[in-house]
Amino acid sequence: MNQKAFEMNRRTMLKAAGISLALPWMESLMGAQDKSPPKRFCSIYFPYGVSLPKQDGEYGQWNWFPKGEGRDFTFNKSLEPL
Repeated sequence: MNQKAFEMNRRTMLKAAGISLALPWMESLMGAQDKSPPKRFCSIYFPYGVSLPKQDGEYGQWNWFPKGEGRDFTFNKSLEPL
């Protein structure tokens, strides 16, 4: 089995060096893009379920269920870090 060794001539080497040096400069020419905040997902799994909490007193502030429905909910104290 006669394999030829990898060869690179001077012209190919200079082209590759020029491209690798120009790439960071070309990226800086792009316009500024508005960055939206990243979308995050949090999932909590209870294999045997959760007992429904009482809504009265201080205990209602520390349960796992947010107050409100749809997009108009507010987090309780246990969910505020999310």
